[in-house]
Amino acid sequence: MYKHILVAVGLKPDLTTLKSAIEIARESGARVTGLHVVDPLRHFPALADDEFHGMLEAFEAHGRTVVDRTSRVLDEAQCQGEAQMRRLPSCGGTVGQVIAQTARELGADLVILGSRDPGWFRLYLQNVQKDVVRRSTCPVLVITPPCVPKARQARSMKMHRVEQFGQAQPENLHANAEDRERE
Repeated sequence: MYKHILVAVGLKPDLTTLKSAIEIARESGARVTGLHVVDPLRHFPALADDEFHGMLEAFEAHGRTVVDRTSRVLDEAQCQGEAQMRRLPSCGGTVGQVIAQTARELGADLVILGSRDPGWFRLYLQNVQKDVVRRSTCPVLVITPPCVPKARQARSMKMHRVEQFGQAQPENLHANAEDRERE
C-alpha cells in the first residue's frame, strides 16, 4: 500500500504520531522517515546576531535530541527508516512548506502529522496541518491524541459541580457516564 511514510515529529515526548506511523508501516511494509523542523525565528524574531546564533545552536541541539529519540524508537520497533532534522529557511517559509517539500524530495507517499489541542491563542500561530494538506502532493493523515483522559476529567468536573450545587443526584450522572463509555 505505502512504500515511504514521512512522519513529522515535534518537541512533545508523546510518541502517538510516531507509533501510529510505525504501525501503518508494519502493515504496508513501508519505510518511515521521522522529520523534525527547527523553527527558531518564530520564537525570537528581534534578537541581535550574537544572541540569535546562540539561540539557534540551542534549538538545533534540542532538535538533535528529538531526532535521536525518534531514531531510537524506530530501532526499538525494528522499523526500517531514519530520522532527520531540517531548519526553516531564514528567508521565510513555514514548517508546513518544509514538511511538504521534504515529502516530495524523499518520494513519500504518505505524510503523517499530529494535531495540536485547539485553543484561542492558536488562532495566531501557523496551522501546520492545513499548510501541509494544501501543499502536499500525497495523502496527509492527521493523528489526534486520545481524548479519553480529557473526557474523564470533564466528567469528574461535572460531578464535582453537581455535588457542590446539589442540582442532581451524583449516582445518576455516574450511571449515565458508564453507559456512555460502553457505547
